[in-house]
Amino acid sequence: MLAQLLLTLQSLVGPGTAPAPVIDLRGDMDGDHCNDILLAGVQRGGDYWFVYAAVYSGRTGELMHCVRAGMSGSAQPMNPSARIVGDVDGDGGCDYGLLWAEFDRNTNCLQLRSGRDGHLLTEWKHSRAYDVTGAKVDGSRGIYLLRGAGGHSVVEGYLLGKGGPALLRSVECVGSGMVLRALEDLDGDSCDEPLIGMPCGGFSSWSFGDPSWVRQYASRDGAVQTRIEGRHCEVDLQDQLGQSLEPCGDFDGDGKEDFLAVAPGGDPLMNSPGYVLVCSGSDGSVLQTFGDPRACGGTTYLASPAGDMNHDGRADVLVARGTRDNDSPAELRFLSAGAENGLPQLQGLDLVHDHIDVVAGGGDCDGDLIPDFVVGGRIVCQSSGELQLRSGRDGAVLRTIPIPPLPSLPTTLGK
Repeated sequence: MLAQLLLTLQSLVGPGTAPAPVIDLRGDMDGDHCNDILLAGVQRGGDYWFVYAAVYSGRTGELMHCVRAGMSGSAQPMNPSARIVGDVDGDGGCDYGLLWAEFDRNTNCLQLRSGRDGHLLTEWKHSRAYDVTGAKVDGSRGIYLLRGAGGHSVVEGYLLGKGGPALLRSVECVGSGMVLRALEDLDGDSCDEPLIGMPCGGFSSWSFGDPSWVRQYASRDGAVQTRIEGRHCEVDLQDQLGQSLEPCGDFDGDGKEDFLAVAPGGDPLMNSPGYVLVCSGSDGSVLQTFGDPRACGGTTYLASPAGDMNHDGRADVLVARGTRDNDSPAELRFLSAGAENGLPQLQGLDLVHDHIDVVAGGGDCDGDLIPDFVVGGRIVCQSSGELQLRSGRDGAVLRTIPIPPLPSLPTTLGK
């Protein structure tokens, strides 16, 4: 099932093109008290595709390191799952995890790498590993790993340390999901709650119109706590809700972490709807909606946590409406459940070709105590592009980051 999903996703990107990179800027990797930027993606090298990871200093914009992490095979690639996971090696800086499918070997590779210089800390091989995310496990910082088990998902919680990862708990969850995130502990058991998405209801050629879904599970026993289902746009066509999931902090002020669930849209074959839901972590209710879940169309939607931009005590959210074939103007703005005073005005930003393919926020990169954000455009279907790190204070460009990060990646694997 995973292989069929990946091949279907590949066909949407097109032959010989790389998908937009994965961005995370919610961690300080060099210990200078400013958040840094993790960028991960795939780049072609001869007849094969390689997974790369690069880390830029948020304070100076300098490239700290860039490694070729491994080979994703000769088939059209998918991006790795890349997350900043906390300080694994005890050097005072955050480290990161990479997970990708090695198509030619029919396995999934999970690596933990040093945030300071990219050297390999540990590596696992799995046959059915789908996603990885940082999480609190039994009161300590660790990771959750999502694995498939027939029609179920298994979330494994690992404690990270210099001696390697230690499995502390394994919870079986009803439903076979593909995307994993972790909500802050809701039930007091010192473990974050698994948040799982299954967007592939949109691929009706093999799913027979099963709805896409997002579910929040209890870390104690895997019981379903909340469930959100995708919507039909046309007969036997789903909206791929859950392809992007992100915890976003306390958006509604109830003291519990909330989350973003995104139906990305922009599907050139299925004309599926795109929209963003801001959902309550307490009960799964929809707090705000960006876009129209009922409308079929090809517009791309993206979203990211933004942190507390205006210091009103509530988390804000960065949302974007990109375009497909330039049929509508791009839009980038912040959503807030509190006061909107103090949020930067983003109308009229000089975006790359007025098209948005990547957004990421929630990290203070310049040290002014206001979270900054990254936006990029026209990266999909091009071998190069540009990301802009922008100030959360006024939207001004702080840094520009090339895509790919170097004209030629290192020829040796960064071990």
